[in-house]
Amino acid sequence: MRSSYSLFPPSGEIMYTAHRLVFVVGIALGVCQARGAFVNNVETFDGTSKDTTTWEEFTRGSAITQDGKLTLDASVDPSFGHADYTTRQVTVGVGGFVQADVTVRWKRFADLSHAKADDAWVALTTNSAGAGDVIFHDSYALSTQEEFDSFDDSGYWSGNWYQASHGSGSGNVSGHPLNHTYQLRLERLSATSVRYSATNLDGSAVWSTVGTVPANSSPLFVALVAINTITDFDNVIVGVVPEPSVAAACLGLLAIGARRNRR
Repeated sequence: MRSSYSLFPPSGEIMYTAHRLVFVVGIALGVCQARGAFVNNVETFDGTSKDTTTWEEFTRGSAITQDGKLTLDASVDPSFGHADYTTRQVTVGVGGFVQADVTVRWKRFADLSHAKADDAWVALTTNSAGAGDVIFHDSYALSTQEEFDSFDDSGYWSGNWYQASHGSGSGNVSGHPLNHTYQLRLERLSATSVRYSATNLDGSAVWSTVGTVPANSSPLFVALVAINTITDFDNVIVGVVPEPSVAAACLGLLAIGARRNRR
């Protein structure tokens, strides 16, 4: 029988437990670790050759090129153009995010009678249609969109969900210029909640909203989209944030261990 009782286990046990928690957090952070051309979870589209191992493309009245950035040129057809560039393996799950630098350099507005906006998207999708159809025909997709309305030439931001052509979302009218780079971001807060946002490159906020979406807990592929625009994409980042309770427990145990080791 022990003659004394300590509130704390031996420091070695504390540090062992802390190390295990750090390892668990590391695994969590690596859940959406990008592969292929993604380096440290960032795709920078270096060089001029597209990486068809990491990405697949869909084009309709459009072209996709790479030269230190990715350009989706949906101006090729005189009336309508659509381009998708979607990861083959890299996915983002619930609790994760995707963001990218987005620069719209040209918008169509050739036909003011049609209801389709001229768009640039950062999106997550099941990619169920593959390279054979447009992204909003996929079984499930989420998107943060920079848009220019064909009816009144106004610019606005929107966050949307799609299920096989049917969809919904919310947005905010904002006069944003061409040739200005924004960071578009999409965060999966839960299976039914998404934060959509846009910021300037200096981090200053432009627009943000949280939307309710149909329940989906499956990992989703990353997609970059241009509809009736010429848009440059760069610095695509995927990541996941550990649960606050896990991070706090880990830091707390490390602090306790450090205090005991100083005794």
